[in-house]
Order: sequence, then structure tokens, then C-alpha cells
Amino acid sequence: RDLEASREESIAINGEEELMGWEPTPYPQIQMVSQLKEPYDRLWQTAIEFNEKHEKWMNGPFMELNAEKVEEDQGNMWRTMHKLSKTFADLPKPKKSAELLKHKLNTFKEHLPLLQVLCNPGIRDRHWQKMSG
Repeated sequence: RDLEASREESIAINGEEELMGWEPTPYPQIQMVSQLKEPYDRLWQTAIEFNEKHEKWMNGPFMELNAEKVEEDQGNMWRTMHKLSKTFADLPKPKKSAELLKHKLNTFKEHLPLLQVLCNPGIRDRHWQKMSG
């Protein structure tokens, strides 16, 4: 939050400097810290997103799921974790977190074919009767 406040303040200061006809002051520290922090933000944001969606995918009403969207989300999150595993190659703990989430995403991927069948909008009552009988 402090970083975001610093970024906003630097933008405001640069705006005032431009109004005065001055060269905007560069703030390389803010940019550097933002770039260093970004992979960690992506790691934790993706972990939170996966945990929320995984709960819905596994325990929510499957008739409300869009199998294509679930597959797309799973693939996007997996690709993010794959890239982050490489980004964190020299940092064991964040790398382990990225690889653990990547493993969970791979495990979930095994459910996608069944989900695609069960969430098929073409399935009618007669199909459900055949499957359950």
C-alpha cells in the first residue's frame, strides 16, 4: 500500500512539475521495487484465485459451471505458475509455492474431461436418466 501511495504521489508531483514547465523527476526506486514485487504479487494473487475457484469447481453446483471457462482459467493459472517457477529458480521458497500450485493445477486438470461431459449444455433429462439408470 505504501508503494502504491508512493507511486501515486510521484505521478502527482510529476504532473505539478509539468505544469510549471519543469522536467518530471524520475523515481527509479519506485519502479525498481514495483518490478521486484510484481512476481510475488502474481504468485499470491494466482494462489488466491485458484483456491476460490477450486472450491467452486469441486464443491459448487456443476450445472452452473462453464467447462470451457474452467479449462481456460486452469490453463492460464498453470502457465502463470510455470513461468513463475522459472522466475523464482534461485529462490527456493517462492519456487516451491509456485511448483506446489502448479501440481495442484495439474491434478485438477484430470477432472476436466468429466466436467466437459457433465456441463455439456446439450445434455437433456433423458440423458441423465440413461446415465443414472
